[in-house]
Amino acid sequence: MKRHIAYAFFLLPLFTVLCLACSMARQEKDVGDELPRSQVQRQAMRASVWRFVYCVRDDQDPTELRGLLEEIAASQPFGRRIEVVDCATLSQDTLGTGPLAFFGSRIPAGGEGLPLQVDPDWQFDGNKALAEGDVLLLPLYRNPWSGGKTVASFFVAQDLERLQGVIRAEYMENWGRILRGGWSYEIHRANGDQVLGSYVDTTWAFDRSAELHLQSPTEPVYDADGLRIFAYDGAANGQDETRVARAMTRIKAGVDSLLGGEASVYPEVRLYPSVERIGFRLGNMDPVQYDAERHILHLVPSFLCEMALTSGVNAWRPFMAEGERKALNPAAQTDYVAALQYFLRDNFLHAEVWEEAARVGSLQLAVVEDIDVMSPIITDAQARYRAWRRVLGSPGKTKEVLAKLRTGAGDALPLAPAASIAVPPVVPFSAPQPRLAGMTFAHEGYNGHHGYGGSKTKPSLDSLRKLGANAVAVVPYTFQRDPAKAAAFHLPKGAGSENDAGTAMALREAHARDMFTLLKPQIWVGGGNWPGSVELSSAAEWEAWFSNYRYWILHHALMAQREGVTALCLGTELVKTTLKHPEQWRKIIADVRKVYGGQLTYAANWGEEFEGFTFWEDLDAIGLNSYYPLSESEAPSDAELLQGARTWMQMAAAVSRSTDKPLWLTEVGFRSVARAWQNPHAAADDRPTDYQAQERCYRALLTAANETPELRGMFIWKWPSYLGHNEGHGESDTGFVPGGKPAGRLLADFYGEWE
Repeated sequence: MKRHIAYAFFLLPLFTVLCLACSMARQEKDVGDELPRSQVQRQAMRASVWRFVYCVRDDQDPTELRGLLEEIAASQPFGRRIEVVDCATLSQDTLGTGPLAFFGSRIPAGGEGLPLQVDPDWQFDGNKALAEGDVLLLPLYRNPWSGGKTVASFFVAQDLERLQGVIRAEYMENWGRILRGGWSYEIHRANGDQVLGSYVDTTWAFDRSAELHLQSPTEPVYDADGLRIFAYDGAANGQDETRVARAMTRIKAGVDSLLGGEASVYPEVRLYPSVERIGFRLGNMDPVQYDAERHILHLVPSFLCEMALTSGVNAWRPFMAEGERKALNPAAQTDYVAALQYFLRDNFLHAEVWEEAARVGSLQLAVVEDIDVMSPIITDAQARYRAWRRVLGSPGKTKEVLAKLRTGAGDALPLAPAASIAVPPVVPFSAPQPRLAGMTFAHEGYNGHHGYGGSKTKPSLDSLRKLGANAVAVVPYTFQRDPAKAAAFHLPKGAGSENDAGTAMALREAHARDMFTLLKPQIWVGGGNWPGSVELSSAAEWEAWFSNYRYWILHHALMAQREGVTALCLGTELVKTTLKHPEQWRKIIADVRKVYGGQLTYAANWGEEFEGFTFWEDLDAIGLNSYYPLSESEAPSDAELLQGARTWMQMAAAVSRSTDKPLWLTEVGFRSVARAWQNPHAAADDRPTDYQAQERCYRALLTAANETPELRGMFIWKWPSYLGHNEGHGESDTGFVPGGKPAGRLLADFYGEWE
């Protein structure tokens, strides 16, 4: 299996410009065929050199703006070289070469075709007035000086100070995002409102019907005893603010009673209706985020139960004294908060939180501080476990323990023996096991509302239920750059990625529709490789790889336990790791069972891995990613295709019988291309679209499936999280998605009767 992303292109109309003979050179440049938008944008993102052009009115001083651009250039985002230049030094011909980004308050001559008007009044896209304090971000747009052959980004406002503030707020954590784009455009209003826009399909035109408006409140929805709560984007419903106020009051009262007097100060609290909306605002979907610099706590109350509201470390951070917050690094802050929570555990009765801490502590995982790979679940649990042992190691010395932690000297505190903390076993889930008529629910679209955690996932899941599916595999990805080198696995944090909050919301939406859930974390391997390419050259490298993998998969096991996920897939197509090091996998399985009570499987790749797998007895279900060819023939009969499906299905069923484990096809599917039966996993390449070939393959697969009682589950590859996502249009649709094709109708008929 290879993760497939296809792009549909729309060729923009050509235009000609009548001109005098003396301007023929300019005409020749403009008349040339324009490339598709996606291709132009991708070329720009790969460019090694960018120009940042500052362009301001004559009555404005560009010094501070130029300084900001030079600061960004010095950071060399993504290794790119950035030249900072004054637009007054560039000719119109020069403006048309190479990707560039404009910053400032005016547009050079030649930009009249842009959807932005700055004279006499500021207006965007013909219907959106831009006021004095508004800021427009228009990344990777068609460069009018190049005739559409490259892009120009525009970051503009009438107020240069306001422009710089928005740029820092939006991009400072990752300057590289300026070169990558995101929304087709963003308008940041002076009052805090935002407008987010998208393109129409593959054109340069904007889709006004898809425009999103984010609203900022003018008054708090709760204001009492120093606690002020504001509701953003229509978050207020009367119940949420009351529940949040109660939680904040309880935490503050507990901290004050422990430390004495009015030790803490309420933060400003901002509520959002969903993880999607907090992601739009903050670039991160986490439902609890604390801005220490401004003393603002951001919450998504609909995501958080009462326990989650009052047990999260980030929800307690605001109640530390300001001096402590500034003096302690994040790890020391977490240790201090964990100790506060331990001393106040009887006030909140979060038994599950401390049981989780005991289990995680017993695993003796390394402490990870790199934010890009750190698991917040593991980190918080480790801190609670340390607090538990520190308090037990200094009985009756509450003030002394807190004094040490308050100064970052927690390591000086004695630890009680690990054996003094009982480790409760997890209770196995007892969900009924139907025949799993499943689909791989693929994260598509990275703007936040198309993928996991976004509002567009709901109609997509509804469509799956109508298809007859009763199970979904949710697949968050990590990345391994080099298959021959061990490195820690990234846990995505940004909005629009397969982050924890988005993944959890996808699982919750599936549960709300009474669907079986399989959490199936996977590795995307760089350099055109696949998980089967992962192979290390020494025992030390193998040990490091498995240590990193253990941490990463335990993070997902803990998430699965919290979310009540029915089954967890421990790995996918890591051929050489399972065939060469089964003992390492047995250790991982044993560790995962200490923290997770659901079923475990592994998605073995068809062929060598599946047929040589040696530890099915340690798992609960046999997982097969089946892309076995149905026939090598150019024009096989239906009977030949069926025989091909029966051959590998019977082989897999024999493994099921020999181990007394149910068989799950953790992936199976066919592209809608000619000769889809020959290499089902392969890219379409130059094969034309062929819906009938896909349908014939599915008919053979489903017939063989119906004849195989050992087969208890099947997860078709794949179904998009956003129904508007496409893998091509009409004759160019060569993707795996069966929806809207004859294969989809065949699958719906089968799933509706499969028992």
